[in-house]
Amino acid sequence: NSFSSADLEKIFKKFGAVRCVRDFGITWNKWFVEFYDERDCADAVDALNRTSFRGGVISVEHGWDYPRDLRSLP
Repeated sequence: NSFSSADLEKIFKKFGAVRCVRDFGITWNKWFVEFYDERDCADAVDALNRTSFRGGVISVEHGWDYPRDLRSLP
C-alpha cells in the first residue's frame, strides 16, 4: 500500500491550498500535510479521519499534536 506525496496532495487539496506534503522520514507511513489556512486543515481532518485509503484506513490528526521539531519544515 505505498503512495506518494502527490497522491496525498491530490486528496487533501480538495479542502484548500496545500502548503506542503512530507513524510516523517521514518519507516512507517506517517506524513504531514500542511495547509495555508487552518480552517482547511480542520475540514480535512473532519472529512478524512478514519476513512478508507488504498486498502486500509487513514488516520488524520492535527499537527500540533506532535513535537515542534517533527512539524518544522526542512
